[in-house]
Amino acid sequence: MVDRDRAEKLGLSPAQVATTLRTALSGSQVGKYKPVGANEMDITLRLAEESRHDLTQLLDTPLTYVNNQAILLNRVVKVDSSLARPGLPALTASAF
Repeated sequence: MVDRDRAEKLGLSPAQVATTLRTALSGSQVGKYKPVGANEMDITLRLAEESRHDLTQLLDTPLTYVNNQAILLNRVVKVDSSLARPGLPALTASAF
Protein backbone atom coordinates (compact mmCIF):
# COMPACT_ATOMS: atom_id res chain seq x y z
CA MET A 1 0.00 0.00 0.00
CA VAL A 2 1.21 3.49 -0.75
CA ASP A 3 2.31 5.43 2.31
CA ARG A 4 0.69 8.70 1.22
CA ASP A 5 2.48 10.88 3.77
CA ARG A 6 5.90 9.54 2.87
CA ALA A 7 5.18 9.76 -0.88
CA GLU A 8 3.98 13.35 -0.58
CA LYS A 9 7.05 14.34 1.47
CA LEU A 10 9.16 13.03 -1.42
CA GLY A 11 7.07 14.99 -3.93
CA LEU A 12 5.15 11.99 -5.28
CA SER A 13 1.43 11.47 -5.59
CA PRO A 14 -0.17 8.04 -5.14
CA ALA A 15 -1.15 8.27 -8.83
CA GLN A 16 2.52 8.60 -9.84
CA VAL A 17 3.43 5.57 -7.75
CA ALA A 18 0.55 3.54 -9.23
CA THR A 19 1.45 4.56 -12.79
CA THR A 20 5.10 3.57 -12.30
CA LEU A 21 4.06 0.24 -10.80
CA ARG A 22 1.63 -0.42 -13.66
CA THR A 23 4.35 0.38 -16.22
CA ALA A 24 6.85 -1.85 -14.41
CA LEU A 25 4.48 -4.82 -14.31
CA SER A 26 2.23 -4.49 -17.36
CA GLY A 27 4.15 -2.11 -19.57
CA SER A 28 3.39 1.21 -21.22
CA GLN A 29 3.72 2.08 -24.88
CA VAL A 30 6.52 4.62 -25.22
CA GLY A 31 6.85 4.80 -28.98
CA LYS A 32 6.67 3.06 -32.31
CA TYR A 33 9.33 1.57 -34.59
CA LYS A 34 9.03 0.89 -38.30
CA PRO A 35 11.91 -0.91 -39.91
CA VAL A 36 12.28 -0.40 -43.67
CA GLY A 37 9.99 -2.83 -45.49
CA ALA A 38 8.33 -4.11 -42.33
CA ASN A 39 5.22 -3.40 -40.31
CA GLU A 40 5.20 -0.78 -37.58
CA MET A 41 5.74 -2.16 -34.07
CA ASP A 42 4.92 -0.72 -30.66
CA ILE A 43 7.78 -0.08 -28.24
CA THR A 44 6.69 -1.11 -24.75
CA LEU A 45 8.59 -0.27 -21.58
CA ARG A 46 8.42 -2.65 -18.60
CA LEU A 47 10.70 -4.46 -16.20
CA ALA A 48 12.40 -7.66 -17.27
CA GLU A 49 10.36 -10.76 -16.49
CA GLU A 50 12.64 -11.92 -13.66
CA SER A 51 12.35 -8.48 -12.01
CA ARG A 52 8.55 -8.54 -12.28
CA HIS A 53 8.47 -11.85 -10.39
CA ASP A 54 10.98 -10.90 -7.70
CA LEU A 55 9.52 -8.66 -4.98
CA THR A 56 12.94 -7.44 -3.88
CA GLN A 57 13.83 -6.31 -7.40
CA LEU A 58 10.40 -4.78 -7.91
CA LEU A 59 10.72 -2.77 -4.70
CA ASP A 60 14.04 -1.40 -6.02
CA THR A 61 12.29 0.21 -8.99
CA PRO A 62 13.11 3.93 -9.18
CA LEU A 63 10.08 6.22 -9.12
CA THR A 64 11.93 9.48 -9.70
CA TYR A 65 15.27 11.15 -9.04
CA VAL A 66 16.01 14.02 -6.65
CA ASN A 67 19.49 15.58 -6.76
CA ASN A 68 20.66 12.61 -8.87
CA GLN A 69 19.48 10.19 -6.15
CA ALA A 70 16.88 7.56 -7.00
CA ILE A 71 13.68 7.47 -4.95
CA LEU A 72 12.87 3.76 -4.91
CA LEU A 73 9.44 2.17 -4.68
CA ASN A 74 10.39 0.57 -1.35
CA ARG A 75 10.50 4.03 0.26
CA VAL A 76 6.81 4.75 -0.34
CA VAL A 77 4.99 1.40 -0.23
CA LYS A 78 4.19 -1.16 2.41
CA VAL A 79 4.01 -4.86 1.62
CA ASP A 80 0.85 -6.40 3.04
CA SER A 81 0.95 -10.19 3.21
CA SER A 82 -2.67 -10.35 4.41
CA LEU A 83 -3.88 -9.39 0.90
CA ALA A 84 -2.05 -12.14 -0.94
CA ARG A 85 -2.37 -15.83 -1.47
CA PRO A 86 -0.67 -17.87 1.24
CA GLY A 87 3.10 -17.53 0.96
CA LEU A 88 3.00 -14.65 -1.50
CA PRO A 89 3.21 -11.01 -0.39
CA ALA A 90 0.91 -8.44 -1.97
CA LEU A 91 1.96 -5.01 -3.10
CA THR A 92 -0.88 -2.59 -3.71
CA ALA A 93 -0.84 0.95 -4.99
CA SER A 94 -3.92 3.05 -5.34
CA ALA A 95 -4.48 6.54 -6.63
CA PHE A 96 -7.40 7.37 -4.35
